[in-house]
Amino acid sequence: MKYSKAALGGTFDHFHNGHKTLINHALSVAKTVVVGVTDAKLVKHKALSDVIESFDMRLNSLKSFARDIRATDRIDIVKLNDIFGPTLVDENIDVLVVSPLTERGASTINNARIGRNLPDLPVEVCALEAANDGDHISSTRIRLGEIDREGFVYVSLFEQDIVADEELKRHVRPPMGELIRNS
Repeated sequence: MKYSKAALGGTFDHFHNGHKTLINHALSVAKTVVVGVTDAKLVKHKALSDVIESFDMRLNSLKSFARDIRATDRIDIVKLNDIFGPTLVDENIDVLVVSPLTERGASTINNARIGRNLPDLPVEVCALEAANDGDHISSTRIRLGEIDREGFVYVSLFEQDIVADEELKRHVRPPMGELIRNS
């Protein structure tokens, strides 16, 4: 591993494969990872902010993922009240991990660090996870109902005819329960 402690942050709404990829990338380059989760105030500007999961729900999804990959001892989850989180005060953080969509935030953090006479941090950019349609997986697309958390594109369900085989037809043809005829 190239680094001792990585930092990354985000909303982590509707925890999806892209989030998993980002965290796994951070774990592949650093011994420990600080994951900042935005509080409710920081998500008000996002698309469909009224359907963003609660902070506790997002936090629990991250904790569950850390348990699933057996990395609870390597991941420290913190609440973000601003985009900087612990990056301006934790001297052990030695790398920022971002996606191409959040790379600009790393520049903002490094500019603030320079303003405080702290060294700028190297930036590891993790590739985006693609959905079935080739576009990236994002919480916004999930909130819009375009894709699921694994990147399955719902509209693809309607791109082909759905045909029931004979066994299914036999199963659904007879009425189930009491048949009431309208006079």
